[in-house]
Amino acid sequence: MNTKHNLGAKLKSLRRERGLTQEELAEVLGVSFQAVSKWETNAAAPDISLFSVLANYYGVTTDELLGVDVTRAAEKVREYVAAIRALVKKYQMDEAITLARQALHELPGNADLMMALAVPLAHAGKFDEAITLYSKVIEKSADTNQRVAAAAEMAFSHYHNSDKAAALEVVETLPDNISYTRQYMLGRLDLLDSDKQVEQQRENIRLYCDSIAEVAESMQLPDAEKIEVLKQSILIQGIVYGDAPCDGHYKIFEQHMRIAWCHLRLGDNSAALDYLETAFGYAEKYMAYTDGEKYASVILSGLKMYEHTLWSDSSFDVMRTEFAQPGLREKYDPLCADPRFTAIVARLNAYERQ
Repeated sequence: MNTKHNLGAKLKSLRRERGLTQEELAEVLGVSFQAVSKWETNAAAPDISLFSVLANYYGVTTDELLGVDVTRAAEKVREYVAAIRALVKKYQMDEAITLARQALHELPGNADLMMALAVPLAHAGKFDEAITLYSKVIEKSADTNQRVAAAAEMAFSHYHNSDKAAALEVVETLPDNISYTRQYMLGRLDLLDSDKQVEQQRENIRLYCDSIAEVAESMQLPDAEKIEVLKQSILIQGIVYGDAPCDGHYKIFEQHMRIAWCHLRLGDNSAALDYLETAFGYAEKYMAYTDGEKYASVILSGLKMYEHTLWSDSSFDVMRTEFAQPGLREKYDPLCADPRFTAIVARLNAYERQ
């Protein structure tokens, strides 16, 4: 392998991917642009002390920079990312963090691995470190989609770290018009083979439906108005997802819980119980579907459902937490003596024993 020849071509390719001139890169590294030119034409090689700087700046390993078994390095990254995601799905955040740190030690500066580490860190409440990693991905990644994803996740981390100002600052950097995205355009225009086109359009409908639910849940409105907004959202969810057990019933479960809270604040205990009972029914439906199943509804027919994850598949645990955790359970005090409420609690306890 002609490593020297590969190095010049690799350095030139990485610089162009970042949209930099030789002069701009030279300024970043504190060298002359003539030095950069010599590296890229293989007239000279960077000082050995600069290899790690270049690798970190471009988000690659020194082996990748030198062209040493790049294919195997890419395979290794994919293997690590898959293993880390599997641990996250099981909510084994400490194990995921440990594995991701090991991966980054072996393959330093890799943007995929930095993203893979940041996710469990954020879930574990280690927001500052997660935000630092997202910042590095935004700075170093040559993948536009990855940079946008990192910015969005950074905004979530700032928000959950109680820093709304920082979250807003990041959100303001995100692309502004969903109508110009790849996903939207593929769903709107007839560009794919028939089956793929319909599948893409069903994917888009699911995305927009979930977005409606999330926005409806987060709207800060007076309780009476909030109830009506959530009821309209539930109608949309019901049309899209249908009656057969599916992943979409988790959103419908959450919205029924929120309507129950609104009714409790308004002093309508009977209506609150109505929605708690219905919420329990949707919790059962959500728990009943099997990973790998496809939707039975007309709009989503044939589309594969999302798999359960440990932080969202315990819809019953959400209710148990609500009814038992100090700071949350107090709002249910007006219902505690009502047989309908005690019946819901009994059904929850029955599932816990199964």
